[in-house]
Amino acid sequence: MYINLILAIALVAITTYTDIKERKIYNKHVYPAMGLALIFILLQEQYQLLLSAAIVCGFFCFLYYGSNFISKIAIMTGALPLAPGEKAIGGGDVKLPVALSLLVGHMPVLYGTAMAGIIMIGYYGIRTWQACGTIKAFADVALGRVHMPTAFAPFLGPSIAAIAIIENFLA
Repeated sequence: MYINLILAIALVAITTYTDIKERKIYNKHVYPAMGLALIFILLQEQYQLLLSAAIVCGFFCFLYYGSNFISKIAIMTGALPLAPGEKAIGGGDVKLPVALSLLVGHMPVLYGTAMAGIIMIGYYGIRTWQACGTIKAFADVALGRVHMPTAFAPFLGPSIAAIAIIENFLA
């Protein structure tokens, strides 16, 4: 199981770096990790990880395809600093958690997603407040008057990895 965790941490490191630098999560990183994960599942006979991937895929596909609705709610509440028309998550933000769920299961991915959302809201809220100096900045972000480019994977990947590490060493 530690090989799965090591591969997950390596995938998180690579995708976090590319998402910060280029705002992209490349298929050339995610798909080979998925392939290795499937090989590990077969060798370790951990078939429950396939169900975990299906659960995570369903959850993130709902977020991705429902992101127009979710983005509107996020903009109205100020939860995410999105410009009008910008989606809350991209395709890479769907593939990365599915790949990670094949490696570590669905619970670290779902808990990590919640943790990433909380960290992201706090981070962008503090950044907006620091940039503008007033609490009114949150309303400006919510109304789309202040645009801050967002990337979810730099928050998502490390959060999932942290939860998976904690889960592995506390189990």
